[in-house]
Amino acid sequence: MKRKLITLLVAGSCLFLASCGDKGATEPDENSSLSDYSSQSESRSSESESEPESQDASDSQAPKDLEQIVDELCQSEYVEDSTGTKVPDSDYLPLPDFEALPANAVFDVQWETTDGSYAAGTSFLMKTDLTENPLLITAIHFFGDEDYISGEALPEYVQGGEIYDIMKDIDAPADGTISGVFPVPDATAFGAVETASKDVAAFTVEDTSAMNAFPMASEPCKPGDMIYLAARLDSEYIYEDNLYPCVVVSDDGTDLYYILTDTFTTSGASGCPLLNSKGEVVGIHIASNGSTRYGHSISSIYEQLKASPEAQ
Repeated sequence: MKRKLITLLVAGSCLFLASCGDKGATEPDENSSLSDYSSQSESRSSESESEPESQDASDSQAPKDLEQIVDELCQSEYVEDSTGTKVPDSDYLPLPDFEALPANAVFDVQWETTDGSYAAGTSFLMKTDLTENPLLITAIHFFGDEDYISGEALPEYVQGGEIYDIMKDIDAPADGTISGVFPVPDATAFGAVETASKDVAAFTVEDTSAMNAFPMASEPCKPGDMIYLAARLDSEYIYEDNLYPCVVVSDDGTDLYYILTDTFTTSGASGCPLLNSKGEVVGIHIASNGSTRYGHSISSIYEQLKASPEAQ
């Protein structure tokens, strides 16, 4: 699949991301720090006007900036990533309230396409009010050989596929079968348009009655929120529960930036769900640049799905 280097501006910092998810990103400045990624990010609450001296001190404190929030989240435990950047140690970040991934919810897929059969990306089931049964959601940018496949062309390109629960042994039998493409006509690969805001693909699955589907979050994340990347990583270091804690840098309802140490390589994670602590989908993982990760926010994804000719 072709690769293309693009430049994105986030929170006042230039970040260079690989256009094909996790297949070759450039490195950030070796002297960068968390503040370089987020110095202009919004804090969890807006600054309040000065109050009389008699007001309780706890009420008149200035809002915490992102670095303070992160320091509390990781209990001041940091690691240096491959560029020397100080990032939160994932071992010390909070665990989600939902505790564990449900079975038959996140999948590796063996795709059947007009280019042949191959495994790529990570997919998951998601509930919406647009279809009676949950949809299988992933990214679109890993489809195609020499050229990216557009949303309009995807129904002819994908012929089917077998889905495999990531919580089971890698040689376990398939857990379901893809029955068709849920068309998203304006879906466009990240590398083709230099934005993740259209990078999504959706499918229908035969008999989801024994499967679990995630609900959608109702609003974007805030800087400093904890989210969890759910995928079976092809990495030297892994978590056996397939949940990787990340800290949100920004989410404008379209583009979602978050930090996860590059100790974990996320090759193959493109399209996987990003979950909040309640187990709701806040976005899908698209790309990585070292410890800086980049996703497509759920608000934008929903609007694309809603525009499908097969949406209810």
